[in-house]
Amino acid sequence: MNSSESIDAATFSRKLLTAAAIGSAILGATVIVSPDRAWANLLLMSYYLITLGLGGALVLALTNVCGASWNVAFDE
Repeated sequence: MNSSESIDAATFSRKLLTAAAIGSAILGATVIVSPDRAWANLLLMSYYLITLGLGGALVLALTNVCGASWNVAFDE
């Protein structure tokens, strides 16, 4: 990755905080309109994100244990 392609940490942090604020605003509006559906959707999305993270960690752990060399790009 060239230095021109690198992501500035401050810009990335600002974008991440903006996305979190927009998501929180949408969740707040949904809680007002339909509380039962909002909490069910929040729980479902939390399970989805946790499953994605654990699945990725499992793939990296298995490739490390098996000694696979195709995942060298992921380790860097």
